[in-house]
Amino acid sequence: YYFSGTAGHAIRVTGGNPNIYLEDAQINVSDGNAIDITGGNPTIHIKGNDNEVSSSGGAGIYVAENSTVTIQGNSTEDALTCEGNNLNAGIGGYMIDNNTAYNCGNIVIDNVTLTARSGQTSNVGNYAAGIGAAANAKVGSISISNAIIYADGGGDNSTMGAAAIGGGIDYLNLSGQTEFDITISNSTIHATRGCSYASYIGAGGWHGGTAGYNIISTANITGSIIYDESGTEITQ
Repeated sequence: YYFSGTAGHAIRVTGGNPNIYLEDAQINVSDGNAIDITGGNPTIHIKGNDNEVSSSGGAGIYVAENSTVTIQGNSTEDALTCEGNNLNAGIGGYMIDNNTAYNCGNIVIDNVTLTARSGQTSNVGNYAAGIGAAANAKVGSISISNAIIYADGGGDNSTMGAAAIGGGIDYLNLSGQTEFDITISNSTIHATRGCSYASYIGAGGWHGGTAGYNIISTANITGSIIYDESGTEITQ
């Protein structure tokens, strides 16, 4: 399936293993998820450096629990921006009506430049990672290789926020995912967490329950550099 140009409707995947090609495509929707993967294991091929999927009422790319999305380019000259609103991930999980957060599946990113953002402000305190889970839901696994990543987690920048990559935060339960499998190889990561109490890669946090670390200790990181918002290199 090939997409290029501008569209205001979502791409929906319900099963199978389709190959989806985005070539200088801008998919912007006002409700729901811009790419909505409710089943199957699609591969999204990125061609060109002017690709965007975004939603003002959902996730940029939602991948359901037990499904896997693979996002890949031919090189880091190929680029994609994914943006969700303040309840939903750029890539990963989403939340309906500020009430129910859905677990998301596995995310594989390879050989591409990728920007993934969740909204930075909210009146209700539920936030999603740039890549990963929304609120207190879970993400399966995340694998990043040969990529340049800009990941921004949602948050209010002062009291509560999600991780850049990994877990979100739920203001009612004051919780979010704390453990998941993540592998990063031969990549450069620019990570912006939702507030100073969250981690960059790992769990979200709040002023009464800080994540307590920058990068989750179980992350398998090789041949990669991770930078914070100021451009300072961070390590486990």
